[in-house]
Amino acid sequence: MDLVDLVADRPRDYELHVHALVLLHADVAGPVLSRNIPQATEILHALASHTRDENGSWPEFQEMDQVMLWLWRIARYADRTANWDLLEAAATALFTWDASYDQWTPQDSIRPWLAGITGHAAHIVASLLREHPGSACHYSAVAADRRAHQEIRAAVFTTD
Repeated sequence: MDLVDLVADRPRDYELHVHALVLLHADVAGPVLSRNIPQATEILHALASHTRDENGSWPEFQEMDQVMLWLWRIARYADRTANWDLLEAAATALFTWDASYDQWTPQDSIRPWLAGITGHAAHIVASLLREHPGSACHYSAVAADRRAHQEIRAAVFTTD
């Protein structure tokens, strides 16, 4: 049994998701997750549910950054490979974590990615940002970037 199968078999295991899974390099994890989208969706959904540990405590800031950056890398991989189901699952988990924790370090990487998304990926990501306004507000600067896709700009636009 490999790590991905182990993580899939233990969706409530905070340590496996937050400390082990995210150590897999995205260039390895992306293709592995792509082979079984239903399993990948379950894993990423479980990771999204782990914004608090078993005791209800917040992760350390470094852990938050690590999880968010890993999810962003998986989302980028899915975007590059036009794997729309994986993109949706990874971005959903990413925006769930981002809404829970306003972490500037990962946001500094995510922001230019959001500004550069095009085509069907932009439609998917914009829809998810609208579903996660607590995350979308962290990227309001993208609304002023005329190079960004119109759907992304509209999804992060705030009036406050």
